[in-house]
Amino acid sequence: MTREDFEVGSAKSLIQAQGKIPQIDVIRGIAIIGVFLYHLYGAVFGIDNFQWAGDFKDYGAIPSKWFAVFYPYHFGFLGVPLFFILSGFCIHLSFLKKEKYSHEKGGKINLATYTKQFLVKRLIRIYPIYLIALLLFIFVIPIAPLEPAQRSLQLWLHIFMVHNFHQDTFYGVNPSFWSIAVEFQLYLIYPILLYFRSKFGIGKTIFLITFFSLSYGQIAYAADLQIQSIAPHSYVIGGLTIFSKMPFIFWWIQWAAGAFLAESMFKGKTIFEPNARQIGLIMITSLISSQYNPAYVFHIFVFVLLSIIWIQNYTLIKRKINQIEIVLANIGVVSYSFYLVHQPLLIHFPNWISKLPKLQFNYLQNPFLSCTLIGLLLFIPIYLISLALLHRIEVPTYRLAIKLSDKLKR
Repeated sequence: MTREDFEVGSAKSLIQAQGKIPQIDVIRGIAIIGVFLYHLYGAVFGIDNFQWAGDFKDYGAIPSKWFAVFYPYHFGFLGVPLFFILSGFCIHLSFLKKEKYSHEKGGKINLATYTKQFLVKRLIRIYPIYLIALLLFIFVIPIAPLEPAQRSLQLWLHIFMVHNFHQDTFYGVNPSFWSIAVEFQLYLIYPILLYFRSKFGIGKTIFLITFFSLSYGQIAYAADLQIQSIAPHSYVIGGLTIFSKMPFIFWWIQWAAGAFLAESMFKGKTIFEPNARQIGLIMITSLISSQYNPAYVFHIFVFVLLSIIWIQNYTLIKRKINQIEIVLANIGVVSYSFYLVHQPLLIHFPNWISKLPKLQFNYLQNPFLSCTLIGLLLFIPIYLISLALLHRIEVPTYRLAIKLSDKLKR
């Protein structure tokens, strides 16, 4: 991509335009870099956060001083909720453009037809490359040995994208895959958001989703405990987390927040325009709550607020994208492929190095260099692999998704 690809128009016309919003790929680039650093941090030190000691973090129990120095890498995990927010934003914005086009033609969107088109398009968009990565990390380069029964459970739950409903498969095969299951389940319940929006409007719908999600959490955990108690020693039943890992908890709130932002901006409105002091206060509140266990979930909600403020203000900037942003955007373009393959490669890297005696220099065990130079040297080949996957798999399947979706219109 070049600078000319990223020229930005006026605020409202940009949001209602048929083309892409260029800054979205910049944000995706930042999000995937954050996720990469978070997983690099965990791979280098064996843990990715200070452990809880009651309600507070135990700052004394750390592997080394470098763990504290590179602790900011931990906050890269926030790239995942940022991806959920962006997903809700982009998908709902696409719907709003279709709805506007239908109204201009004197018609109305049929939600049943739209839902079929949407789900087919999204499934074909995300599933083929996910399936390839799944088979690769189960049969070719698994991150851990699997017994036949374990492999079978992992394979089938992952194939149907319900692996977030079991404790052993949630982080199995590839720890990053859990969010792919949640993402597709969010697609499945998107029509619920659209239905309530048609009845009550987007504002009341988001309120209902938030209220339901917060109320649902406690019931869900209790329901899972009841299911597990039926056969606590069963490998399958004893590990079920069907209700507590449904996307209805805070993931739906994150996704719906993105949809709410899209609709507000599509109408030429802004949600919240804080000054620098207010933003600083919000950030401090988020940081403090992240260090106190009872308030930890609040930390995620504050981050959602910060994210929608940032996306709102950043996407309305009327200027050309600079060179740094172009680099980030090019990383953002491959973020899905990158997300699918990066973590197992980070996990395997120390083992691969240990089998190459000529490369076993002391600096490979230096946490400082591992979190800086070696991290960069790992990032580049993973990016190149992701770029190849984008052009060889993602782009062709995306074109196929559009064709099949268009056929459903007829």
